[in-house]
Amino acid sequence: MKTANLPQIADAFEQVEQIYLFSYSECENEKELCSLGNFIENPRQKRKYISSEKLLAISEEQRQTYSKNFIAKLKILDDLVTPL
Repeated sequence: MKTANLPQIADAFEQVEQIYLFSYSECENEKELCSLGNFIENPRQKRKYISSEKLLAISEEQRQTYSKNFIAKLKILDDLVTPL
């Protein structure tokens, strides 16, 4: 188990999850769920495809920051799980 880095993987997963502005479980419908994913994973996604008022209230600059943080944290997680 130690060689699998399970505690580090769990921590890295939590770090990725904390980047999101609200939990996937808080999404009211599938459209809002897709909006949340697109918002943070692809900052070039046009705002017209974002249906959540919570997300639309966030500036482009903040959105870029969230996205950069997401990509950095996801890379850490990916590096931990790839050898498995």
